[in-house]
Amino acid sequence: MKARICKEKHWNVHLRFFLVMMGDLLFSVSVLAQSNLITGKVIDNASEPIIGASIQSSVVGKGTISNMNGDFSIEVPVGTELTISFLGYRTQKIKVSDMRSLVIKLLEDTQALDEVVVVGYGVQKKESLTGAISNIKNDEIIKTKATSLAQSLEGKVSGLKIRQNDGEPGQFRSDINIRGLGTPLFIIDGIVRDGANEFQRLNPDDIESISFLKDGTAAIYGMNSANGAIVVTTKKGYKGKAKISLSANWGWSKPTNIPRMANAAQYMELRNDAAILGEGNPLVTKEELELWKTGASGYASTDLYDHVIKNSSIQQQYTLSLQGGSDIVSYFGSFSYASDEGLLKSGDLRYEKFTFRSNTDIKIAKGLTAGVNLAGRYDKTSQPWNSFYEIFKQTRVNVPTVPAYANNNPDYLATQSMGINPIALADADMTGYHYYYLSSTYKCNFLGADNKQ
Repeated sequence: MKARICKEKHWNVHLRFFLVMMGDLLFSVSVLAQSNLITGKVIDNASEPIIGASIQSSVVGKGTISNMNGDFSIEVPVGTELTISFLGYRTQKIKVSDMRSLVIKLLEDTQALDEVVVVGYGVQKKESLTGAISNIKNDEIIKTKATSLAQSLEGKVSGLKIRQNDGEPGQFRSDINIRGLGTPLFIIDGIVRDGANEFQRLNPDDIESISFLKDGTAAIYGMNSANGAIVVTTKKGYKGKAKISLSANWGWSKPTNIPRMANAAQYMELRNDAAILGEGNPLVTKEELELWKTGASGYASTDLYDHVIKNSSIQQQYTLSLQGGSDIVSYFGSFSYASDEGLLKSGDLRYEKFTFRSNTDIKIAKGLTAGVNLAGRYDKTSQPWNSFYEIFKQTRVNVPTVPAYANNNPDYLATQSMGINPIALADADMTGYHYYYLSSTYKCNFLGADNKQ
């Protein structure tokens, strides 16, 4: 009896092992049946093989490249989407079916290859560039709205490093360099500018493209371009109907994470506790402390931050432009206004900018064209003598038990016990200045039949 029971247990073990093995085998066959080994060839318009074309699968971790003959192979499930790409060609996407062999013809991306880049005193097709040059177009620049052009370029150009030193309106003090070197040379419509100030104040809507010449590619500009060159080309007219464009941008900013300071009652209570723990005697009596807590006459709490800093500020940018032309004349003109109110209740630390630009090309005779470029800018900055940091600091260090105004008269500022009254520091009429700046540039050039100036 015992022998028969053991024998049945023995057969049960073998049966379970057999069923498990068959289940694993069927699962493996099922998985393999869902995948196809796809082979193919990547060719160009002339049926020549493309070497190194990328073949990527929508399945994570699956991908390959074409070999010297343009051939490739990849094992992927049916229904998977393959993405085939190569520099200078249009990307193709193909869904895997029961087909085991593919011939994929990539078409040239003529738009990318024919794109021209400003290099030194001329232009060159992107496909023929051999130097270290980066280029950015207007549609990429204006995706980021900022009063300073430098801030609109941050993170968009390889090798370009921009460090914003402060955010005060009207203070264009960002450090700009290429590949960590010193300040590059700035050229705007063929005119060399001194430093980055003029560059940062340009209206982004006026710009057609910006080229960044690195290393030896900037040598055409001489020793001043040892740190590279940034070449700006503004918009010009074209043959066609006149196009009127209006660009408007409105922004709102607000201080965040501002530390909440103690009021007069809290401050006096802390001072009282410190005096008891230090000297053994309170600084003020309980009756006087109660006056601070109730805010009785002469015992009011002062919040200098509330007297000086606004809760929010507004930035605005508007550009109106006209572009068009005919067989004889092509033109581009624009007028813009930008402002940043700043965060001071005095209305100072405010920046306003008006710009205009006119680029006109006139065909004087066969083979002779004259170009006239005009540009101007008017800046107005209200600037306290001290920085915003110093003004903000004085709202922190002065005690809340001293009033902002003597005898509560707004015509007379009270002397602060721990520092300077920040209301005075924030008023440009008391301790600052109003800065007005007008600049203009013009350029005339003549182009012959060979398009040389």
